[in-house]
Amino acid sequence: MVNTVKKGNEFEKKSLEVVRKLLEDRQLGVFPENAVIHWQQPYYSEKRKGNIIFDLTVEIWPEGAERFVSIYFIECKDYSTKRVPIGDLEAFNSKIEQVAGANKKAILITNNSFQKSAIEYAKSMGYMLICTNGNADDDYQIIMHRKESSTAKEFKIDIMLLAKIKSALMVIPPVRISKLSSKAIEKRAITELTKFNGNSKPVDIGKLVSYLETREGLSFEFDEKLPVENGIQTLGAISFKDLKISIHKDIVNTNRLPFVLGHELGHFYLHKDLKLTQNDYDSFVDSSFSLIIGRKPLANEKDWIEWQANKFSSCFFLPKTQFIDRFLYYRKLRKIRKPEKIFLDNQRINKEDHYDTVGYLSQWFKVSNTMVKIRLEELNLITYEEGYHSFYDGLKGISIPFFE
Repeated sequence: MVNTVKKGNEFEKKSLEVVRKLLEDRQLGVFPENAVIHWQQPYYSEKRKGNIIFDLTVEIWPEGAERFVSIYFIECKDYSTKRVPIGDLEAFNSKIEQVAGANKKAILITNNSFQKSAIEYAKSMGYMLICTNGNADDDYQIIMHRKESSTAKEFKIDIMLLAKIKSALMVIPPVRISKLSSKAIEKRAITELTKFNGNSKPVDIGKLVSYLETREGLSFEFDEKLPVENGIQTLGAISFKDLKISIHKDIVNTNRLPFVLGHELGHFYLHKDLKLTQNDYDSFVDSSFSLIIGRKPLANEKDWIEWQANKFSSCFFLPKTQFIDRFLYYRKLRKIRKPEKIFLDNQRINKEDHYDTVGYLSQWFKVSNTMVKIRLEELNLITYEEGYHSFYDGLKGISIPFFE
């Protein structure tokens, strides 16, 4: 006799890979670097006065946002002998309505098919329906797309077409970089940080800029309206020819600035001796900043370059020793029973502990909550209850472009 829970989980795992493929292929109309996938994630229902757990969800988080701006709810139906009935869709819709506001979307995935009434219901609700067969991750068929305007469809097609054209025409120079380890990058970041302020206190951006202008001959532009590349706003760029770092004006007075600035400094300290053409130096632009680059096998030089710059930024603004010392200081001050590590599950007290610790560290180091959360994971300062997913589980495997 097959264990029903195990069987369901196996299908959900397969469905998870289908969702990853949908994101990679831009089938959901969003950029993968802004998407966070959750498996068995709870969402609070005021009506129930408790949580409702969904098979899969995809939260859309713009860079630097404090919360997601839209969400896909995904139901996985493992029906080997019957088609999905309309009742399943109605029950799914009832759950969604209890936890979500207006900016929500729904997807149903099955290994069978849908009854005609279910298809008509999905059409009226604007749901996406997917049938998957076999074992391959890409062995699926979208039998109904969610509702979207013709403009949105054209935009998605234009983005995909542009990416394919660029991929076909672009000749990437034969860059050869050292495959630096995390430890090596951290050592270099601490070396540069120590030269600046002795690695004893949080980085003051104003003083850092003055120091870099004097010591490294760098110039800075903090009021530029940088371009949008492939639908993604450019936040920072470095020109090796002019020794200039440009930062988008909208993030200058926000806690997003340290990561973007640190990323460009990573390029400066780690990559300024790369043998690129002058044109490559002049157009050394990062279209987006994905904190989780490197959570997949780094397949090419571009992946390595971006991962190294991200790692440098994290180590420079959140140096290991200082970060751990401040982490322990705060938690001992609050008399946390086991201050050496956060334990996160669905209990309110543990969620509040996580929230408060992240908030304190974010304010102390003057960086975003996102940077702090990922640094906690990097330094193994947080553990999760079995079945509770980490902050960026769904982002594993997503990378970002280097040359655009």
